[in-house]
Amino acid sequence: MPKRSVTLIEQHVRLIEVLVASGRYRNAAEAVGEALGLLEQREASGAARIASLRPSITTSAPATCRVLVAEFEEGAEAAYEPGDA
Repeated sequence: MPKRSVTLIEQHVRLIEVLVASGRYRNAAEAVGEALGLLEQREASGAARIASLRPSITTSAPATCRVLVAEFEEGAEAAYEPGDA
């Protein structure tokens, strides 16, 4: 498994320390892995919600709104694709 180095804010460092000390997680990598898994689920859920709303947006929203939604989706898709991890 590839190793990564990240810089965390103090609040997150303390949270990880508390979670590991409590026995909830064995180490920081396990806690961060769980957090990233939840983030991945949230991103996938958001993408699914956008996809479910797209038909009603494209048929009933004014053209300006459709352009803004398309630009948002393009930016979101460029930023993160579920399963890229």
